[in-house]
Amino acid sequence: VFAIKRMLNSWYSLGYLATAWFVFVAMLGYLCRSGELTACESGQAKHAGCVSESANVWSIHGQEFVKRNDLYIQNAVWLVFVSTMTVGYGDVVPTTHYGRLVCSLASLLGIIMASLVTASFSNMIQVRGCSFNSRT
Repeated sequence: VFAIKRMLNSWYSLGYLATAWFVFVAMLGYLCRSGELTACESGQAKHAGCVSESANVWSIHGQEFVKRNDLYIQNAVWLVFVSTMTVGYGDVVPTTHYGRLVCSLASLLGIIMASLVTASFSNMIQVRGCSFNSRT
């Protein structure tokens, strides 16, 4: 804990936090895409159930909807990025419970990272007692 506190007390802390944030966004984006991509839409599916209508039309609580997966990892990373910034535009939304869990974790990560950046800035701009004595 002391090492992390000492690392966040310098100007390098912004680089550390930015690097950690980019790594977490990339990892969570990959996990989100993996959760949203069903086995039938991966292109490798050879199961007979993937051909049936029930593979694409889902029924939840009596309501049917067509499951459309976004196959691009860029959109999953964008979804996680927007979630970590706690903005939530709504242009890309998770459709599975696993995707929602990953985006919830990304939102919590965004709150934690914002608090770490704020704490780092406040440590760097603190007025020290020796600053006042230098004019005399």
